[in-house]
Amino acid sequence: MNRDCVSWRVRPFAGLALLCSLLWVVGCAKPTGTLSGVVKLGEKPLNGGTVTFWPAEGNPVQVRIEPDGKYKAEGVPAGEATIVVETESAGPPRNMPKKALEQYKKLGGEKGVGPKFATTEPVRIPKRYTDRKTTDLKVTVSAGEQPHDIRLSSP
Repeated sequence: MNRDCVSWRVRPFAGLALLCSLLWVVGCAKPTGTLSGVVKLGEKPLNGGTVTFWPAEGNPVQVRIEPDGKYKAEGVPAGEATIVVETESAGPPRNMPKKALEQYKKLGGEKGVGPKFATTEPVRIPKRYTDRKTTDLKVTVSAGEQPHDIRLSSP
């Protein structure tokens, strides 16, 4: 049997199989959403920290809370997600020696090595929001972009 003849018969099927495989992989991708908004304790925006979205299926998505309380989380799997908020990372590290703390605050400006909000004390939030098992914050994520402000209440 002529090798060129077999190659000619197999090539179209190989290309078709590759195309079908690619379409299957793309078609099976789970939809994701982009959430954005402001994180507030009462009516006051938080000045830093992180928000983590824990989907029922898939990997969690963690984003930073900006100094004005805004956040934007991209790639959050569609469906219900539990929200965890923490603010400790907004301030300087705990138990830092005084001289090191002064240097850290000096470098923590807009172009410094620390976060740009490192010179402020983090807003203290109720502990229940900081743990996935105790938080009551939930959101239903849909594909595409959606606004979602996160409101925390004091105890």
